[in-house]
Amino acid sequence: MLQKMRDSAQGFVGKMVGGVIIVVLTMFGFGAFTAFVNDDPAVASVNGEDISRAELGLEIERQRRRILNQMGEGADPDLIDVVSLQGSVLESMINRTLLSQAADDMRLTVAESEVDVYFRENPQFQVAGQYEPALVRRVLNSLGHTPTSFRRDLKRSLRMAQLNGALTTTTLVTDWETRQLAALLSQTRDIAFLSFDPLELEAGIELDEQAVEDYYLANEADFMTTESIDVVYVSLTLADLLADESIDVSADAIQASYQESLEAFERVDERRASHILLEVNAARDEAETLGLAESILERVEQGEAFAELARELSEDPGSAESGGDLGFVAKGAFVPEFEAAMWALEIGTVSQPVRSEFGVHLILVTEARTPEYPEFEAVRDAIESTLRAAQAATLYAERVRRMDELAFEMTDGLDGLADHFGLTVERATGITQAGTEGPFANARLRNAAFSEDVLDQGFNSAVVDLGDRATVVRLTEQHLPELKPLAEVSDEIRAVLIAREAQDRAADAAHTAYQALIDGAASSLVAAESQAKWVMLSKSRRQSPSVDPAITREAFRLPRPMGIDRAVGSTRTGSGVEVVITVTAVKEGDYGALTEAERSRLRAQLSRNAGDRDFGSLFQDLRDAASIDRS
Repeated sequence: MLQKMRDSAQGFVGKMVGGVIIVVLTMFGFGAFTAFVNDDPAVASVNGEDISRAELGLEIERQRRRILNQMGEGADPDLIDVVSLQGSVLESMINRTLLSQAADDMRLTVAESEVDVYFRENPQFQVAGQYEPALVRRVLNSLGHTPTSFRRDLKRSLRMAQLNGALTTTTLVTDWETRQLAALLSQTRDIAFLSFDPLELEAGIELDEQAVEDYYLANEADFMTTESIDVVYVSLTLADLLADESIDVSADAIQASYQESLEAFERVDERRASHILLEVNAARDEAETLGLAESILERVEQGEAFAELARELSEDPGSAESGGDLGFVAKGAFVPEFEAAMWALEIGTVSQPVRSEFGVHLILVTEARTPEYPEFEAVRDAIESTLRAAQAATLYAERVRRMDELAFEMTDGLDGLADHFGLTVERATGITQAGTEGPFANARLRNAAFSEDVLDQGFNSAVVDLGDRATVVRLTEQHLPELKPLAEVSDEIRAVLIAREAQDRAADAAHTAYQALIDGAASSLVAAESQAKWVMLSKSRRQSPSVDPAITREAFRLPRPMGIDRAVGSTRTGSGVEVVITVTAVKEGDYGALTEAERSRLRAQLSRNAGDRDFGSLFQDLRDAASIDRS
């Protein structure tokens, strides 16, 4: 079993997975551990393998940056619970170490040439579409990586993808399982439902003024004005510094950067290929699969589009939707049988069926190229911009440090700060803690404006550095919360009370109808007494765009109406409509009515689900057997 998993992980799927890993690593890093932490105390030990305190600290910082990026621009770092983050990151590192040890036991490896491909094809490492080593160093440095540490972590991540792929690609899916899933997913039901919409009941509801006043007095906190402040501020931007007269990018520096990249550039022949993969499995042996591949090849030769046939018939979920396209690759990217056939083809020709450990392939080579490094003039401006940006970033950091010092020293306002840096004092009014438009839409700026130093002491804020804009804030006026007059909020209160009463009436009406149906009352009588109308849905499917999802979920949750004429249920939709549902008939799906492409997708879904379960079982076994010591 392990040998089969090793073989699968090294093969086609193992080579193709991880396409997004490089992007994630480039943007956020993934446990980029430096090489000088050997003497650092361990915070945990996994089967004798230590996780050091420095490694944990680096990973916490990477996860913190990832979270802030997901929260969006202006996210407040103080919202992150560092203690909880530390615990979750340590558990993640323990889990990753266990999986890495399992990959070692299975002798899973990633070739250096494979890592090279990811490096060369990563847009984050390119200038004008070409790999740029100088840019690589700058990007990795900003992430706290060296090229060596980045390659090590990338290889580790690819091995984890291989381990997962080894399980998902060796899972056996039987024809019986596929038929059962098809029967379930394509099942139809005869459904009927009554709706009780609170909005339709609001018109008949009357309120007295005393109820409005009582609600107002009981909920005064809900009717306070929002605290707001008016401020002045100054901002230093990185964009403005790009044109600073102190920045000098010489022609020699541009030429030197170009020459460095040119010398590091490697010319590698590449081909772009598409394929159609047909699996050999329990439901279809090798001879049948080869016959199917030959019939597809005949259709291609008769003029049908290879990409359309790939979308319809290919059983490679990673490429089928894109017409089988695998992109440009250099030699060494695929398993040997696939590789040999692909590089032997002329451009625009389709191979005979090719057998590999993953099944049978038809391969189409669409393009070939040997990338050339661009001429100096083609990338000169891009190089100059990169070098200028680097100098501007250094200047920006220096001025931000000085700006923070002066903001603390100049206690009488922002005019001196603005004069020193050639900035303009700007004003913003009506800023609330919940948010506003303009610069103070950023949560960190708002937090600075509402800090104790600014709000209570009247000081300048510390510099708020957002990476490309540094701002100092000072309070001019504070507007405290006040209770709004009843007359101003009475309409709002009436709307709340009427909506609440309408919802209660709708729920009561739905419950009465539900109970009558449970007690055996005729459907027509229940509708008449409820003053509602049945909506009838014959042979309804689970996914019905014309019906609220809450209704179909409840209808397909109900038991079969066996021995009775109907099953009865109730639910509330997302918009608050109360619904009573009956199911009178259930018909299983017809496997024979599915196309081969639909059957392939079902098999792929089952295989993924089973693979996920197997992976979870493997991981739990590793945890149960592991010796884990947390210091």
